[in-house]
Amino acid sequence: MAHDINLGTVGEQTATESQEKIFRILQTHLQSGENTSTSSSELADAIQQLGATKSSRDAASGFLWDLWVVVVDLAYLIPPDHPWQDTLIGAIQTLRQTGGLIIATEATKKPLLWKDLPHLAEYMLDKWFDPTELDEWTLDNVAAWKNLNSFTARLTTQDFAPWLNFPGWQLQSALDESPDKGMILESRLWVATEWVIRCGSLVFQDMISARPHDDAVEEATEGQGLGKLRRWKKRFSELLEDKVRLGLDTVLVDRIEQTIKQMEEFETADQV
Repeated sequence: MAHDINLGTVGEQTATESQEKIFRILQTHLQSGENTSTSSSELADAIQQLGATKSSRDAASGFLWDLWVVVVDLAYLIPPDHPWQDTLIGAIQTLRQTGGLIIATEATKKPLLWKDLPHLAEYMLDKWFDPTELDEWTLDNVAAWKNLNSFTARLTTQDFAPWLNFPGWQLQSALDESPDKGMILESRLWVATEWVIRCGSLVFQDMISARPHDDAVEEATEGQGLGKLRRWKKRFSELLEDKVRLGLDTVLVDRIEQTIKQMEEFETADQV
């Protein structure tokens, strides 16, 4: 719960006065004790008001970069079963849904709009790295990586999905490139299943969008389209059958079962 997470570690990392101010706003609303819906709405309002104080496009752009630096640092810290992640996700979704100009007086052809969450996808790409790719990593590194993936997957919707390459990378990493067993495999499987559980239909639709028109070609081509989906579903099933030898815990087994079910449902719907 709230007392288990030290938000101060993020505050200590702020590099500019702007980031420090943004952090204080986020910290206040996350720790407000209000229900999630109220906290999210009030946090979105506070962020919008701060953005509206910027007098130029360059200033607003700099503010946005600072905002995402702090938000992503918090996303690393807050686990998916924590109400603070709900609040943070809710606030960002509210910013998108409310929309409008970030600078009320901006009159350019392509103004900065809240519905686009400008610069977030760029910054997220810059931070996107699985720590288990390194020779040395810690359990804290893995936990932070899981938190970030959950946060990003939850932000992914039908009308906002600028990073569908991310789940493709994580599915490939888990199913095609992981060691036979152990913590690295388990971490990568958790991340891959999180994407499917949170927004699987969007991931799969993107996966097959460039599929071959010839069904026979697609059937023989496992590296793309439905062929890739079927190959990955088969790999998940193999891991499930080998769960005892692999030492997979019941939580991860349940997640894999849920993932296979969603893959099957999508595949069936796609054939209708």
